[in-house]
Amino acid sequence: MHKKARITLKLKPGETPKVTLGAAVSRGDILTQTAPEEIAEFNLAQLLHINPLQLSKFLTITPGTKVEKGTVLARKSGVLKKQIIKSPISGTFTMVSKEKGIVGIQKDTHADGPMVSWFDGIVAELNAEKIVFEVIGTLISAIGGKGQPVSGKLLVFTDEITALTMPTDVEGYILAVKTAHSDLIAKADTLGALALIAETQELPLFSLPFLIMEKIDDLVRFQQKTVILHGDEKELLIIESEQKPKSHATKK
Repeated sequence: MHKKARITLKLKPGETPKVTLGAAVSRGDILTQTAPEEIAEFNLAQLLHINPLQLSKFLTITPGTKVEKGTVLARKSGVLKKQIIKSPISGTFTMVSKEKGIVGIQKDTHADGPMVSWFDGIVAELNAEKIVFEVIGTLISAIGGKGQPVSGKLLVFTDEITALTMPTDVEGYILAVKTAHSDLIAKADTLGALALIAETQELPLFSLPFLIMEKIDDLVRFQQKTVILHGDEKELLIIESEQKPKSHATKK
C-alpha cells in the first residue's frame, strides 16, 4: 500500500485557487490565479490646464516607466507659477487615453505569476488562505533550499566525494552528497545533474536547484527512486507511484 503525504500551498495576497475541492491535479497544471493589477487613473491634462493632445510635451517620463511614490510625472513652467505633478503611488506609469489626457499608475501588487503544480495529487482542502494536496509518496522537509521544481532519479553518496571522485554518469540525476564543494557543484552542473542535496555547502551560491538536509544517510532507502525536488518550498517528494491521476484539475 502506497504512503500518502500532504503538500500545503499558502496563497499570497490577491491570489485565488484555480482548482476545486476533490479535483485531481497533474504536474504542469495551473493551481492559482491572480486578480488583474489595479490602475489608479487621473486626468493629467486637466490638472495641468492644458490641451490633452499637448500632454506629451510636459511629461518627464514615458509610458511603461517604473515610478515610486513622489516621482515627478509632469512639469509645467509659467510666468507666474510653476506646476509639478507627482505620482501618488508606486507602480508603472501608463497612458490610459491620449485623447483625453488620462494617465494611470499600475500598481505592482503581483510580481509572481500563477502557481504551477510540480506533483500529481488530489485537492484535499481548500480555503481563502491555502490549498492542501494529497499525494502518493513520501514528503521530506529540508532546512534550506532554493530553486524551481525538478524531477529525476535520486543518487545518494554516503561517503565524502569530490569533483575528482564523483562518477561521470550523473546526467538526469538528483545528487545527494555530504558536502557540496564549489568544484563538485560546477562539475555536477557540467555533467547534466539536475539538482543537489547536501548536509553542508562550501559556498552559499548554487548553480543548480538545491536542498540542505540534516542527514543524507536517511535518503539511502530511496536510492534510485524518482523524486521531485522543490528548493523554494524546501521539500523533497519521493514518488511511490508513477501512475498519474485520471483527470486534470478542474479549471474555473
